[in-house]
Amino acid sequence: MAVKITEVEVATIQKIEIRNCDDCGVEITEKHYINRQKCTICGKDLCKDCVAHCDGWGDYPNHWCSDCWEIGIPIKAEQYELQEKIDDLDDKWDKLGKQKWKDKQNGL
Repeated sequence: MAVKITEVEVATIQKIEIRNCDDCGVEITEKHYINRQKCTICGKDLCKDCVAHCDGWGDYPNHWCSDCWEIGIPIKAEQYELQEKIDDLDDKWDKLGKQKWKDKQNGL
């Protein structure tokens, strides 16, 4: 018995994700993360031109759109002030702990 081989053309459907910048509407075509940023606060998709601020730390830096960055400027200032107070308390704790250990070593 002979085997009959038939060639068949098969069409495939490929699902492509297309994103547009939620601020300016430009299509974000690059797959690289630099061109596919999301606002850290509101989650808007942003092209690289619409990122108002990027902290640039680590593999996954935070990005902010102009609206969220504008809202956050006074909040960030307050955070920095509070962080200074936290750092001062950490220094105080460190000094007191070291002093207590020295006192114990000296028999006080």
